[in-house]
Amino acid sequence: MLTINEVRASIATNALRSRELRTAANAVRGIERHNLHNERRRLGADTRCRLLILAFLRGRPYLTVEPSCRQP
Repeated sequence: MLTINEVRASIATNALRSRELRTAANAVRGIERHNLHNERRRLGADTRCRLLILAFLRGRPYLTVEPSCRQP
């Protein structure tokens, strides 16, 4: 079971890694830059999931976290 502090730490780690990847991507060109960009997108999706987990652990309803989501 994840604790709030563990989730917050993983979000901070992802943010730091994303900044490092952005710096690295600005230094290169071509396919390597594209691969770094895709890694940042994957990291962003993972961070979004962790932010939703954090909101759930804090007891916030999903619709307050993402009010513009589509209703099925």
